[in-house]
Amino acid sequence: HGFHSDQVRFFASWSFCFAAAAGRPRFFLSVVRHFAASETWEIEVLHCRIPPRRSASWSTIASEVADLLAGGGGIASALCGAGRLARIVLRAHDWVVQHCELAPLEDLIGICKELVGPLLALATPPSEKGFG
Repeated sequence: HGFHSDQVRFFASWSFCFAAAAGRPRFFLSVVRHFAASETWEIEVLHCRIPPRRSASWSTIASEVADLLAGGGGIASALCGAGRLARIVLRAHDWVVQHCELAPLEDLIGICKELVGPLLALATPPSEKGFG
């Protein structure tokens, strides 16, 4: 009778950086949701390239992505072309990772190269270095 079985807290944080190697602005956004009923935390880290023009607005992009995710929508429908870098689900009482998804290694290496230039150590997959 008016009692909600689940309460969701929603947090968002974003950062804007300039990709030195490619000369392109890039936007990073993290969204954290806490689900009280299941005692889980869901963390998503997203990114998108921002067109290098004055009309591009970080706050508009952040609002669009946060609104989509808060409403249960997928980032594929975001007009800014956002992509997911990581999604992690943790149990709240002991912080054990229940689920983890990472972007493909090639995508992560590409973003790294764009941000800080080519890094030879990252260009070689771990299995070829004898670590896996």
